[in-house]
Amino acid sequence: MEPFEGIMCVSIAVPKIEAVLPAYVEGLGLEITHPIQESQRGFGMNWIELGREGVTFLELIEPTGDSGPIASFLRKEGPSRVYQVRFGVQDLEITLSTLETRGLRILRGQVVESQPNIGWVHPASTGGAMFELMELIPSS
Repeated sequence: MEPFEGIMCVSIAVPKIEAVLPAYVEGLGLEITHPIQESQRGFGMNWIELGREGVTFLELIEPTGDSGPIASFLRKEGPSRVYQVRFGVQDLEITLSTLETRGLRILRGQVVESQPNIGWVHPASTGGAMFELMELIPSS
């Protein structure tokens, strides 16, 4: 089984989006494809998407307080580090179950109405890299 449709996004944790945004937009020439958004899943983070519409993009994520996974990650790893790589999948539950049977530690995300379903491969399973899996929404 080929579980992934491809890399969708690389997420970079930063202390403050506004402070580093000029390097990505003016320096690297990336476009803001979606403005700063707040997590609807209660992760205590904001994010902004950069790149070109319709292709793999970068996501800058910042903590919105002193708690939560992004704040904890930055305290441990330091500023401006790759936080996760997101893969697109056709069927999230089948993919997560398959990876679990292969011995990987899996985390399932809470379901949020009108948001894609997500899950993760825990970094303890991969030598430190976290992978987010996002179920692709069929186009109508």
